Parts: sequence; structure tokens; C-alpha cells
Amino acid sequence: MRKITAGANNPELRMTLQDANGAINLTTSSSITITIEDDTKTTALVTDGAMAFEDTGADGRVVYAWSTSLTDATPGVYLFKVTVNWSDGSVTKFPDDGFGRFEITADF
Repeated sequence: MRKITAGANNPELRMTLQDANGAINLTTSSSITITIEDDTKTTALVTDGAMAFEDTGADGRVVYAWSTSLTDATPGVYLFKVTVNWSDGSVTKFPDDGFGRFEITADF
């Protein structure tokens, strides 16, 4: 599970979006966003936060830059879902079998 310390903004949240065939070519996407909620799915920390290609997008690698106000949230496990809007109007969500997870760990 990915982890970040409360109040930190590094390391960024990096991932490769993929399906059963491997990494997704994102070069025809119009936007990529992330939604982050607490593990009970009752409180959204981020709704449609902008993500960026880590490189060209052809290799499916994306990154989300944390704000320290976001990671000041209560330590614990959080869920995320990434939404890719394609230039043809279609939408794909990752992961497609649930949610990604990360943990905000307590600071001193």
C-alpha cells in the first residue's frame, strides 16, 4: 500500500493505469482526474483533482501532486479512483475492480 506522512507533499502519488492487456495509452485522453475518499466513503478529500502524465502518456503513467492541506487529514487508510475522459466522450475508471488505497501515517 502506498503511504505518505501527514503534512508531507512528497512523494507524489504515481501510478500506471492498465487493463488486462497492460498499460493504457493515454495520449487521446482529454482529462485525467482523481477522487479520494476516507475508507468509509463518507468524506471526500479530493473530487476530480487534476492528474498529469508522468511522461508522454503513451505508457499509462500518471502523477498526482499532493497539497500539504490534503495530507493534514486524519491518519488512516483512504480510497481513490482515477477517471479518464477520452476525446471521443467515453469515460474509463481505474481500477475497474474496486478502489486503489493509500495510507496517511501520523507525524510526530
